[in-house]
Amino acid sequence: MQQHLLDDGAALQQTLEDSKSDVQSMLLEFQKAASEQKKVKSLIFEVFDLVQALQSIVMGEFTGFYSLIFYALSITVAYLLTSTQRTSGARFWLFLILTLNIAIEWMLAKWYDFGGRMDPVTGHPVDENTQCTVG
Repeated sequence: MQQHLLDDGAALQQTLEDSKSDVQSMLLEFQKAASEQKKVKSLIFEVFDLVQALQSIVMGEFTGFYSLIFYALSITVAYLLTSTQRTSGARFWLFLILTLNIAIEWMLAKWYDFGGRMDPVTGHPVDENTQCTVG
């Protein structure tokens, strides 16, 4: 009877050791999978940050281009509307207003940009990791 209890105890101890090693291996696999998921997640976020930075650069360039086109057309229309003798007196004031508008827009853009740390499209702070540099 005692021998039978000793044999059962040894078998139980072996089963516990096997279960322990199985749990440890499952835990290691889980940690490895979690680590790989973190790497994939950070890679995905990095890709999205780079896409957002590219979009901001492209949209910022187009916004400046559209502003230039707007003011060029505004000056042309102001000149055409004031080309007659009767309206020529208003030409100076229209050009002055457009010039002040350009200057105010430029100053507000520079003031709001906080030294290049703001996204030109969204107006949110730009993370240093998402800034693209050429060269």
